[in-house]
Amino acid sequence: MKPFLLSVFCLFGCGKDNIKRLGRSPKEIIYFMGNDHNSKATHLVVDVNNLRTADGLICLSIYNELQAYPTGTENVFAQCYEIVDRPAHIQIDGLPPGDYAVSSWHDENRDGHMNQNVTSIPTEGFGFSNGQRYGIQGTSVKIPTFAESKFTLKEKETTHTEMIIDYVF
Repeated sequence: MKPFLLSVFCLFGCGKDNIKRLGRSPKEIIYFMGNDHNSKATHLVVDVNNLRTADGLICLSIYNELQAYPTGTENVFAQCYEIVDRPAHIQIDGLPPGDYAVSSWHDENRDGHMNQNVTSIPTEGFGFSNGQRYGIQGTSVKIPTFAESKFTLKEKETTHTEMIIDYVF
């Protein structure tokens, strides 16, 4: 088995070009397709709960394939957002209709990496869509599957998914 969550998150970098500011409500809108007049437009609202501080960034990675989630680099969307309020609400518009799952981490020190201790245990918070959480089964860690974390985006509808950020330390 791989070290504890070592490759769970795509480390897509949260450089200055990838940071978006979140307001008090999900008014900050990111147009994935660059066209808000798309007749098949979808609206995703990610409600990020259990952030221990408002310091740093919340980084999301969205997947549409079982094979990529949550360790692959083949995500369809990756972005980091400044945290203004807790809970945070992030709205993403324009993803094509279909099934998706989200993984996230709380980049508290803004270094663009999921920090870990010497035994590869995350020192920053992380979460998964549909309120899914990691678990311990015997001596191994169970990460939520795509099937457990997935949700369906439909044309002209708003879909909400909850992320519960967990901290090991």
